[in-house]
Amino acid sequence: MHSSHLIADQFMGSGYKKSCNLIAASSQFNLGPMSIAEDEILAFIKKQPNLESFTMKVSVTWEALNTPAMIRKIKTMVGKEVEEDPKYEALNAMNAQDLENAINTNLAGHHVDLKRCANVRYIVTAVLENGSSVPFTPAPTGPDLWLGLFKPE
Repeated sequence: MHSSHLIADQFMGSGYKKSCNLIAASSQFNLGPMSIAEDEILAFIKKQPNLESFTMKVSVTWEALNTPAMIRKIKTMVGKEVEEDPKYEALNAMNAQDLENAINTNLAGHHVDLKRCANVRYIVTAVLENGSSVPFTPAPTGPDLWLGLFKPE
């Protein structure tokens, strides 16, 4: 499990105690969808001529860890991933209840109120030296489908 920065280090995001900027997420989510959004934001900022500053608004949607809808989404993702990575084979063979039980077992001992990140949405506004502003919204991250799928190493 990763402690994922909502506002990345590269954008001077601080840690949890100062600004509640960290969320519990799987490494796959942190290094996948979160990183992609950060890269899109960085590319947008770098292409702005005469950038003076930028603002970033981050909103997170949370969901209970194992809702039936989330388990269906996870099963679909696992079915696709098994073609690329054999570590998903055992998960792919599980029914929904067994998958939910495996996730709960893998996350046992973590914070009792652990929630699954259902989506992170960024709204970035570049402020140019002439006073004009340019808005940008990268694609939402979608849910952290990997949280709890594998035993912590």
